[in-house]
Amino acid sequence: MTRLSASACLLAVLLASITNHSPANAAGSTGNITGSVADASTSTSISGATVSMSGKTAITDSTGHYTLSGVPVGTQTVTATASAYLTNSVMVSVTRRSTVTAPRINLAPYSGTVTGAVTRTTDGTVIAGAAVTVAGTTLTATTDSGGSFSISKVPAGTQTLTVSASGFQTSSQSINVPNGSIVTSNFSLATATVSGPGSTILWNGANSYLFGANYAWQNCGTDFGTGGWGKYTDWNAISTDFAAMHSQGVSVVRWWVFADGRYSPDFNSDGTVSGFDSYVLGNIDQALQIAANNHIYLLLTVMDSTMWGGASYNGSVQMGGHSAIITSAMVQQTYLDNALKPLLQHIAASPNKNTVLGYDLVNEPESQMSGYWGGSNLAAGAVQSFVQKCTSYVHSYSGGGYATVGAAKPLWVATWKGLGLDFYQIHYYSNYDGGGTPGNALPTYASLNLDKPCIVGEFPTADSSYGLTDTAAYSAQWYLDTIYKDGYAGALAWSYRVGDGVSNWSSFHPVFSNWAQTHSAFTGPK
Repeated sequence: MTRLSASACLLAVLLASITNHSPANAAGSTGNITGSVADASTSTSISGATVSMSGKTAITDSTGHYTLSGVPVGTQTVTATASAYLTNSVMVSVTRRSTVTAPRINLAPYSGTVTGAVTRTTDGTVIAGAAVTVAGTTLTATTDSGGSFSISKVPAGTQTLTVSASGFQTSSQSINVPNGSIVTSNFSLATATVSGPGSTILWNGANSYLFGANYAWQNCGTDFGTGGWGKYTDWNAISTDFAAMHSQGVSVVRWWVFADGRYSPDFNSDGTVSGFDSYVLGNIDQALQIAANNHIYLLLTVMDSTMWGGASYNGSVQMGGHSAIITSAMVQQTYLDNALKPLLQHIAASPNKNTVLGYDLVNEPESQMSGYWGGSNLAAGAVQSFVQKCTSYVHSYSGGGYATVGAAKPLWVATWKGLGLDFYQIHYYSNYDGGGTPGNALPTYASLNLDKPCIVGEFPTADSSYGLTDTAAYSAQWYLDTIYKDGYAGALAWSYRVGDGVSNWSSFHPVFSNWAQTHSAFTGPK
């Protein structure tokens, strides 16, 4: 009996040993882990990520979820990896015969920072307000007043940056962004120049034949600001005028701001410019809003050359007498810094800034220049230097606006070449022909040998005939057809409101409206 009992005991031990090492018993010592993997910055699910621990792996599904089965009990480290992401792990406590939900594994994307600057191809001046985007992402930036930008958290790897700004050709670059790095990517944007008959000017992403009228003011020199005659600008009437112009096919309005200095800017007793009164910038906002409401773009004529002419007075109001803006470096700098710069910066910050396509820096400067029309006999070189400085300010502070100058005669436009202007502008009146062949004083664009587009910024509306089918010399139709066929990039009629001897808009506009309709494919900007 004793031996049989011993054998039985041995058999029992062996059977117990086999039972304890069976698969069923092993399963009783494991559990399961389920969880998800997501982008740490956006919380979006990451599919295709590899999740692993102790030799076990799983791949996340389309919703970012995974399951690991047969995981030993105890504290385990679960690690997730995915392309373009940094590896990350979480700790999970696995209990016997249960499924544990692990904390979400958040993966930080490989990323870097991209910085740079945006400038003009023509002269290297900075472009403020340019939009910088990273393709395939929602990452964007806008260049500051110094033309600089910075975009953080740019995904690591090869990325495409695109820069766009009103009035410039869009540019793109492919760059490599190593993880954790700062990469510099600078851009130089060119303006579009399309020469030849029917040339156009780029604005808001489209090439347009600038078609419109000179407003040129409600009351000369007093629309913006106040002065000794009081404030009497009727903005309701201006709004009505702009609505009428829009209905008549006007896309661009040339509007004078400072004129001869009678109301703005403000001057100190020593001739230096002190700034603006409390009305000026608010009036600018009103003008931009009215233009935007009526789908009209503005070419703001900043000053008239009579600003530099001899002073005259009406009561306490001085008109002209500010030639020191040209002849005195100190006075000129105060004009640039206390008048032009704040005007440009204010408009650049406006939600309606794209309403202003450009700045006509001075109307007919030749009228005060020696060797031209004379006037104050200012040296041509001094005026050219002033225009070049003003152009640089437009490029630096306007947020993408164009710079131009209203040359008094077509053959004088070459005076303004090489100064960085974005397009040229000439004025033409029938008396320039001197009684000769109609249009002999209006050369073709090609014959002027210019390096930028050129518009006719003034031509008369009063010395024409007005039949819709009348193409005789100096008829309304003749002016519009000739300017276009001669290769200019736009035509701005003189004038909608000025009551002078060369203005008759009420008779002219039916032909103008018909021309706008029949040439709507390229007139604008829209």
